Amino acid sequence: MRLHLGCGNNYIKGWVNVDSDKNVKADIHRDLEKGLPFGDNTVKEVFSKYMVEHIKDDVFLMNEIYRVCKNKARVHIIVPSGHGTGAFDWGHKSFWNLRKFRYLSRKERKDYCGLECNFIVKNVDERVERSVESEKEVGALILDVVLEVVK
Repeated sequence: MRLHLGCGNNYIKGWVNVDSDKNVKADIHRDLEKGLPFGDNTVKEVFSKYMVEHIKDDVFLMNEIYRVCKNKARVHIIVPSGHGTGAFDWGHKSFWNLRKFRYLSRKERKDYCGLECNFIVKNVDERVERSVESEKEVGALILDVVLEVVK
């Protein structure tokens, strides 16, 4: 199974598209603060663009992603970088930077914050992504990260 978390208006055919907004086309409408409605070790790939920053309990979310993923599953997350102003927009409840992603593979993580997952950071791209808002061109610093699940 391939999961698209926080699909919004970007429905991907062939994936299980999940979003909390009942006004968008999704296969499953679910508040991800309540967990992922899938069995353990059932997912081979996860994609999420501009969703994880809207989840308050980021530790719970990453533990849930890890739980449902198979060993060596690919997890691709695109999120506003905590080094840019876009990270602090209204509605954002958690903040992400490269150090936070790298912490997902550190052994001492359980004692510090309750992480029960283990990922390898396979690829990172920090870049400015351009968009048009209010008829002005705006650039947001984003992190585009690919992780691999290690079980």
